[in-house]
Amino acid sequence: MPSANFLIPTSSTSKSTKSAVVSEKILPPSVLIVDDDLDLTDLLSRLLARKGLRPVTAAGGPQCLDIVQHHPIAIDIIVMDITMPEMDGLQVCAVLKQTEKTREIPIILLTAKDDAAVRQASTRLGVAEFLMKPVSGQDLIASIQTQLAKLSRHHARTSLP
Repeated sequence: MPSANFLIPTSSTSKSTKSAVVSEKILPPSVLIVDDDLDLTDLLSRLLARKGLRPVTAAGGPQCLDIVQHHPIAIDIIVMDITMPEMDGLQVCAVLKQTEKTREIPIILLTAKDDAAVRQASTRLGVAEFLMKPVSGQDLIASIQTQLAKLSRHHARTSLP
């Protein structure tokens, strides 16, 4: 399950005692941006980095699926375009929601067309949010923050003894 923050143990050795000391380092949440428009992924990546998030990019559906399965640190949120070659965003969502490792990752879909059928299909697939392109940076950040807060609350509830 994705988490809002990651604790990564790091080791350091004290010169006087030669013992290893483990400390924890909190990493910012990771957001996977999936779009075949590389200019847009670059723009969104820079925006998210400025807001203290850790952007990861994919140029399409197959690359997205590979990243969420093999990335060394879990992806917290996916921001994905619907219209892409090879696999569209809805097809990728269907695969993600069928896989235990990825089904809980919130997905924010981006589209240039406001289509009721696509919205209904997105809802059936469990998409967290649906934003229209061109999306404002402010709206995207607000949606990501909303999803991170939900993740944090969910993680807190499931971590209780």
